[in-house]
Amino acid sequence: MVGAVAALAVALVPHTAHPCSAPQPRGLAVPAPLVLHTTCGWYEHDPNGRTFRLPNHWGAKHGIGTGRRYDAKLDVCFDRTRHIPLCLEGRLVWRSRGAYPGFAGDLAFGPREFAFADYYKGVYLTDLRRPERLVLRGRGLYPDDFTRNGDLAVVAHDALVVVSRAGRIVGRHPFRAGNGYAFDWRSDTYVFVTPAGRLATLRGRRVRLGPVVSTLGVVSVIAKGVIAFTGRGVLNVMREDGSVVASTRWDARRDTFVVGPSASPDVRSFVYELVRGRPRPPGDAVPRGTATLYVLHPGDRHARVLLRRWRSPVECVEGGPCAGGLDWNGRFFLYQPGDGHIGIVDSASGRLIDLTRFDRTLPHLGTRPEQAVLAWKSEFPR
Repeated sequence: MVGAVAALAVALVPHTAHPCSAPQPRGLAVPAPLVLHTTCGWYEHDPNGRTFRLPNHWGAKHGIGTGRRYDAKLDVCFDRTRHIPLCLEGRLVWRSRGAYPGFAGDLAFGPREFAFADYYKGVYLTDLRRPERLVLRGRGLYPDDFTRNGDLAVVAHDALVVVSRAGRIVGRHPFRAGNGYAFDWRSDTYVFVTPAGRLATLRGRRVRLGPVVSTLGVVSVIAKGVIAFTGRGVLNVMREDGSVVASTRWDARRDTFVVGPSASPDVRSFVYELVRGRPRPPGDAVPRGTATLYVLHPGDRHARVLLRRWRSPVECVEGGPCAGGLDWNGRFFLYQPGDGHIGIVDSASGRLIDLTRFDRTLPHLGTRPEQAVLAWKSEFPR
């Protein structure tokens, strides 16, 4: 009798389902499909607001990749011997002849080429069919990228050194460290500021000089043929020849430049974020201030407010731009200010699709709400 009662009690105890088996929530309508990832796996959210579970290994097969323009599927494998092995889908395809204790991950992939740096020795180059060879000797050098003709650009302190496929130095171009440099892989062009303060472009092996821009700030590439100079309280969007597309100013004593500028796919909208808040005192937690998104259009000399709703960390205490970006799909972009919110913003109207609550209701492991990693599905290779 006691055994029967115990069995009945066990049968009446509700079965706790695995958290990853929870149904997918319905969300808001969005302008294009999204992909989300939690500790339970991968999900797709369609424009109608429906959410579907994707296969377990979907991310491995459709990964965005390493971000490199060439041989994106190749990557450095683990090796205890300090040799540098390259693997393709887990299979070894090349291994350096020498051991490099000064290798810290500085590498570049080119058209049938591979370059890496040892901090203490210099930069090495190989065509992946033969052993590596030292092409530039020195400390603290690193390969930046390859151009389409196979030349390798190496950053040697305050100069861009161009090395040919044969390993010969075919160019050395000093730049102002305070303005930096940038590579526009879409137009195959390096952009930098010369020691004399002039804008310079390096395409192939030919350098062209533009106007004096040394007072404008740090250079970045935001679209094909379009660059931006960001300084303390000023933003200039320009073409690579130095002609101004749009510009704006703000009070650097009150507002800190944090994210951007980011260009829409049609290069008709330039969005950036300013944060109003006090810098972090030593030892204190990261402060947050009111975040405001602004938008510029070609010909503008004053930006207009696009969105002012959330908060963002105050990180650029010296007024320089922080690393960051906005992922676009048409005129819409994903926006995560850093306070836990996430949304889609219409760059034309400023309309916000707030995905914060939906983002935390997807199935996940653990008892606390989890913020999913979110991206446009179009960002993933098919």
